[in-house]
Amino acid sequence: MVVEEKLVSGRGIPALQAVGWEGVWGFSVLSCVLIGMYYAPGVLGFTAELNHFEDTPDAIAQIGNSGPLAAACVGNILSIAFFNFFGLSVTKHMSATHRMILDSLRTIVIWAVSLLVGWQSFNYLQLVGFFFLLTGTCVYNEIGGQIPGIYYPSKEVIQEENERLKNKQKQRRMSAEISTTSGIDLLMDGTGGVASPKADDWFSPKLTHYTQGRAM
Repeated sequence: MVVEEKLVSGRGIPALQAVGWEGVWGFSVLSCVLIGMYYAPGVLGFTAELNHFEDTPDAIAQIGNSGPLAAACVGNILSIAFFNFFGLSVTKHMSATHRMILDSLRTIVIWAVSLLVGWQSFNYLQLVGFFFLLTGTCVYNEIGGQIPGIYYPSKEVIQEENERLKNKQKQRRMSAEISTTSGIDLLMDGTGGVASPKADDWFSPKLTHYTQGRAM
């Protein structure tokens, strides 16, 4: 989450672009891993058969032969995509801390829905756990009073820290705008030709300067 905050806030990368690159890299890495897991022998107690640790062709065949299973897979893909996009949007406009707080609170909704539809039975320990989760969230956000013996910064200190962070983010955005608008420096490689993109440029809006330069 901290790395994502550095990318979307510090470098000014759009949330949708970051989610897209995460999907590309995740698909590429897992595709290579699945090939190795197919030829790896199974482990007794983890796989039903010992021929393959992960039988990807069989999984694809099952998805192709079952409409409900295929629909569930598509729904899972869409839900994860929207979840990552909304999560990165919260990280971009607020912080990774706010995203983790909201992410922990969403489990309460999932738990309540599971109880309503009968997917699980009620356990009082779950209710105790959610009580401590909500209490911790309220303490962190200073909602509902303060706990004796715990240091709470004054409003002046919090305001100064927020102003410092805002100024820092503003300077980063200004630096990003300057780097994206200096098309001459990005297009020219020092010899009069068009410079090739660096690895970092593929993850930033600066890449548009290279494509526009070649188009011209």
